[in-house]
Amino acid sequence: MTIDILWHVGLGLCLLAGWLLAVFQLPGTWFIVASAAVYDWHFGWGSITWQVLAVMALLAAAAEVADLLAGMKGAQKAGASRAASWGALVGGICGTIAFILLIPIPIVGSILGGLLGSFGGAFVVERHFHGDTGKSAKVGLGAAIGRLVGLLIKLMTAIIISGIAVGTAIF
Repeated sequence: MTIDILWHVGLGLCLLAGWLLAVFQLPGTWFIVASAAVYDWHFGWGSITWQVLAVMALLAAAAEVADLLAGMKGAQKAGASRAASWGALVGGICGTIAFILLIPIPIVGSILGGLLGSFGGAFVVERHFHGDTGKSAKVGLGAAIGRLVGLLIKLMTAIIISGIAVGTAIF
């Protein structure tokens, strides 16, 4: 009985860690799915079930894709060229990595880096190819807003799949 309580608490802590990883723009949704799978394995694959784990995995995959592509889509909605939308994607990834190292304050560095990187990548590429600073700034802003929307989608998905895991594990 006591060991089961520890497994429940452990699952809860892993789910919270997954949320934190998602905010850091790391694969928190996959951590949640993996944690739920380990939990289900411990209880003989009868608690959460593989069907529910498959749904959770599909949601995690969709959230990761949305997170990656949101900056590109935001830039495109602002009128970006194809190259500038790719600049937003690459800039967002590079900015996240660089700012985690430059600003080692939890959450602040990764979010700020992703937003500034998306803005900078889209702005620089759009400015290079088209020379219009005003339009380039609009494209960069669209990329940054898109990146923020992607982060929120990923975080909300992490919360949803956590709810699925808890709901099926306990009930």
